[in-house]
Amino acid sequence: MTQRVLQFLFLTVFSLSLSSQVQIDGVVDIQKGINYEIGGIEVVGATNLDPNMVALLSGLSIGDVVQFPSDRVAESVKNLWKQDLFSDVQLYVTRQVGNMVFLEYRLKTLPKLSKYYFTGIKTNRQDALREKLELNRGMVVSENLRVNTANRIRSYFVDKGFLDVEVNVRTFRDTAYSNAVVMHMDIQTHEKVRIAEIDFTGNVALSSNKLRRAMKGTHRHRWWNIFQGAKLKEDKLREDRRSLIQLYNEKGYRDARIISDTMYRNEENMIVMSFQIDEGNLYHWRSVKFYGNSKYSTDMLERMLQIKAGDPYNALELAKRIGGDPNGNDISSLYLNNGYLFSSVQPVEVRIENDSIDLEIRIREGRQATISKVSISGNDRTNDHVVFREIRTRPGDLFSKADIMRTIRELGQLGYFDPRQIQLSPPSPDPLTGTVALEYTLVEQSTSQLELQGGWGANMVVGTAGLNFNNFSARNFFNKSAWRPL
Repeated sequence: MTQRVLQFLFLTVFSLSLSSQVQIDGVVDIQKGINYEIGGIEVVGATNLDPNMVALLSGLSIGDVVQFPSDRVAESVKNLWKQDLFSDVQLYVTRQVGNMVFLEYRLKTLPKLSKYYFTGIKTNRQDALREKLELNRGMVVSENLRVNTANRIRSYFVDKGFLDVEVNVRTFRDTAYSNAVVMHMDIQTHEKVRIAEIDFTGNVALSSNKLRRAMKGTHRHRWWNIFQGAKLKEDKLREDRRSLIQLYNEKGYRDARIISDTMYRNEENMIVMSFQIDEGNLYHWRSVKFYGNSKYSTDMLERMLQIKAGDPYNALELAKRIGGDPNGNDISSLYLNNGYLFSSVQPVEVRIENDSIDLEIRIREGRQATISKVSISGNDRTNDHVVFREIRTRPGDLFSKADIMRTIRELGQLGYFDPRQIQLSPPSPDPLTGTVALEYTLVEQSTSQLELQGGWGANMVVGTAGLNFNNFSARNFFNKSAWRPL
């Protein structure tokens, strides 16, 4: 073939469900392994899109040097497919001037959504799905959108107990608009599927009833149980599997595990669940020793730990006594309440023999930390002095976790701030100086009230109005910016 003969060469660079090709046409002579400079890029078919933006998304620009075929050219086509905007992407080399080539993207844009509707379900279900799906007019309707829509609908009904739900999402052209489609979602829920039985095998130490009670999100269907549903939820079932193992760990069965769990449908189309349990051995603490404590005696720490040699193994209780007691009755809080911000308390199982465990509590006390600075933020209407008079942590004081918790509690009781959003920003400790800076973050809430009263008497209308400020300082009376509640 000569340079003047029309060439039509296909170099396949990308393939999804549709074929995507780089095509070379016209009077061109593209050779493999030769560098070519891109002299121009045109976009055809994307009438509603900016051609410059399409070229930018492709990753190729005028002046770039490329080869045919090459990974970079293939990647440019992939980049446009990834945008989920097109039903067809083709790249042409339309013209050649020496080592300069001119490219043309020929695209077919996906249609946009004009409207959608449901069939097979009641109106209240349709309203709930509209909020969940968040479909809007003008959205690009791709295969990915249809699949995600069907999956969301299916997930919604499975969560309601309709495990056999069937969802069919179809689109058809809307003749009233250009390049627009209507989406039709047909939903057949069928009957709800409930859990008939939850059986256990291999459990000796704990009865099946105790194990069922540990499963907070998965329950059997019983006519008298009107407060607990019997629907199967995968996320709840995963949590309940962990709860079963945690229950065994709390009872001393450190190696307990679920060998298998199976489900099948009975003759009434209800689910029967079966768990096979391997309980393992009952473990005990053979010895409990403390190392590194000088501030507090071993006897005092033992009384706070409340775990002694011979007690059954309980990982949850151990974690709580080391540093997880919500009331602060743990060893870590004991140190943190007395300035030992840099301390650490680490439980280590140093030896495990048969069913016995030797435990060491390794403590690094460090130095005591003092508070260098206390700051507040978020109090736009409340004066600083109103907040600071409730703060129990002062510069120069020893760091105290208990004082911080008390401060947060008392700030919430003022009524000026949202108690759920009062937080202590992560402390900024300085190990070199032994100091720490604290910052309390507040979110104010409205506490002012407008009162209106009215009535009829003596042939006249009687009315009163009142404005109650619960968070206003007299010293700001002449500060007009402080009158924002009005």
